[in-house]
Amino acid sequence: MSLQPDIASVRRRRASRGFTLLEVLIAVSLLALLSLMVVSGLRFGVKAWRNSSAVVSSVEEIGFAQQFLRRSLTGAYPHLVGKGVQFVDFYGSEAELSFLGPVPQSVSPAARAHLTIRTEPSDGGMSLVVEIRPELMRPDENTAIITETLLDGMESFKFSYLAEGETDWRDQWANEPRLPVLIRIESEPRNGDRRIWPALIVSPGIDVDVSCRYDPLTKYCQGRR
Repeated sequence: MSLQPDIASVRRRRASRGFTLLEVLIAVSLLALLSLMVVSGLRFGVKAWRNSSAVVSSVEEIGFAQQFLRRSLTGAYPHLVGKGVQFVDFYGSEAELSFLGPVPQSVSPAARAHLTIRTEPSDGGMSLVVEIRPELMRPDENTAIITETLLDGMESFKFSYLAEGETDWRDQWANEPRLPVLIRIESEPRNGDRRIWPALIVSPGIDVDVSCRYDPLTKYCQGRR
């Protein structure tokens, strides 16, 4: 007597009855585990993308602010003002500096303006703000003044100045016959803020007021062309 027909019939019965409950539970568990791994990977990827985007944005923000400050301070113009004993039109303190400098190219490709760069409190921190007043603007005209925020949300900003032949930085620069040799702008981030502000040190590149009518006796300007 052969067992082949019986074995074949058993196999057919097993194949026809489908999966057992245990097999279904194992399959569902594996599918759930796989789904969890996929979701976790997506969450990690989204979080990493957001963090990298925030870092790139903060680097670009600080880079733009420093680029503007470097260009403006490098082009600071030693405009001599006053009668008799003259001094350059440049004032600086720890929290503010003002001078005659180049206008941003987005405003005018070739012109000068009185620039005031100052710190202002905002959102629990400090902002760096620039005010641009065209050089030839009438005193009673305010519509042409442009005010923009260069950087906000920092803990502090500090300006300091170095004179020729000195080694100690000054906290103030006023009524001086020349521009500072170096201008330094420092900033500290707030707690938890990962932005980094490298110390910015700029040397003004213009030494002489070319529109000055120089008097060799007094060694000062005696009017302007």
